[in-house]
Order: sequence, then C-alpha cells, then structure tokens
Amino acid sequence: MGLFDRLFGRRRQPWEDVLDSFNRNATLVSAPTDHKLLKEAEDKAGHLGPKAVSDEYNRLILKKYGR
Repeated sequence: MGLFDRLFGRRRQPWEDVLDSFNRNATLVSAPTDHKLLKEAEDKAGHLGPKAVSDEYNRLILKKYGR
C-alpha cells in the first residue's frame, strides 16, 4: 500500500467523509439573538412573513454592528 499511496495518493476511508461533514457542521456557531432588534424587526415586517422578518433582522444587525 505504501507504493500505491505514493503513486496515486492516499485513498479516503468511507468514515472520513462522515467525520469531515460532522466537523464542518460543528464549527458553525450562531451568534446570540438580540431580542430588542428582533422585536423591532417583527414590528416593521411582521405582517409580511417570517422571511421578511429575518431579512429585516439581518439588516438591523448589520446596521448596528457594521462590518
């Protein structure tokens, strides 16, 4: 196997794909919710639907904390 690995590269084991997926998903951590801004977003866009509230909340977060 050593010669094969040197010539063609190391083959991935089936369980490595599962571990990579788990590690990739485990590193995604969301920020805590700012309840004041969420309430403001619900007041502004609440009648339009949850997507509009989410978009408004994201806009307010970017406005408050900037980039």
